[in-house]
Amino acid sequence: MKKIISIMLIMLLISGITSIASARYLAVSRDLADADDVVFSDYALTSGVAVYSETLDVRDNGGFMALLVTENHSGGTGDVDISIEYSTDKVNFYPAYTSSSGALTVDPNIVTGLQNVTRWIVHTIRMGKYVRYKFDPNADSQITVEQIYLRDM
Repeated sequence: MKKIISIMLIMLLISGITSIASARYLAVSRDLADADDVVFSDYALTSGVAVYSETLDVRDNGGFMALLVTENHSGGTGDVDISIEYSTDKVNFYPAYTSSSGALTVDPNIVTGLQNVTRWIVHTIRMGKYVRYKFDPNADSQITVEQIYLRDM
């Protein structure tokens, strides 16, 4: 009887290890839109006026997301800071904070000062059901944004 139980425990252990090792992910790419469903394609941003992206459902996210962002303001360099906010209800959004030794620190921007360049910006998604991006220009800017998403299959 002990031998049978030992064999069963070994089989369970092996099945648990192989199911973790065989986790599958799918990379999904799409054009990102603003909260009014206007696609960020040569999208004009006005200095000092933040624009939020559409709300993204990230419950099946594999832990990473990326933005392919081009800032291409004609006649000069724009200046865009990009941050992310989280929600559990698609209504109330908050920045993420981390705690260390009792002190709270807000997560930094994903990128600061994006100017006249194209950048592939990979970042880790915190736990949450929904996210949105905040595009905060410090100068008139123009951006095109594609979202790349790692879906846990």
